[in-house]
Amino acid sequence: MLTDEQQRVRCSVCAHVWEPPRNKLIVSDNELITETASRLRAPTILLLTIMLISTGLYMFRGLVTAQVPELIAPFEFLGVDVGPDISSLSVQNLKADYQGNLLRIRGSVINTASFRAHAAPLQVTVVGEDKTMLATQRILPDDRFIDAGGMTEFFLQVEVENAAAADVRVAPVAERLRRSFF
Repeated sequence: MLTDEQQRVRCSVCAHVWEPPRNKLIVSDNELITETASRLRAPTILLLTIMLISTGLYMFRGLVTAQVPELIAPFEFLGVDVGPDISSLSVQNLKADYQGNLLRIRGSVINTASFRAHAAPLQVTVVGEDKTMLATQRILPDDRFIDAGGMTEFFLQVEVENAAAADVRVAPVAERLRRSFF
């Protein structure tokens, strides 16, 4: 850098001395910082935008994939699990009919959230009067997605001995969703 006192330049090869044009060689620190900052502004904004979008997609992947199921495959490819938010799912209208040795279980899964959600697999457990487990099975509800405030039905028929007074429990399971689920 040249200051006002350093107005002459000497060639290191031939020792020729000359006065360079001042406006091209004299650059202040502020001008260098301003020029560097302006060159880095666009790449920095682009990088921050990509990071923000990626973080949002990761954090809200369940919500995003419920709206756009095609995004489950890229998450699977990256090894990122996508699962249902079972806190917004409620099992209601549970009915169990026992005839002979057949137990028929039906009910609804309600989405209490204000956005579309994944329908979770359901764990059905039948417990006898003596607290012994008579049957357990994982089933899928009729639909894979439940609209906000909507519902989907489920049904299971299973052979169980002495289930007339059994306690039937059905609960959504927060497990990784796979493309094959859809």
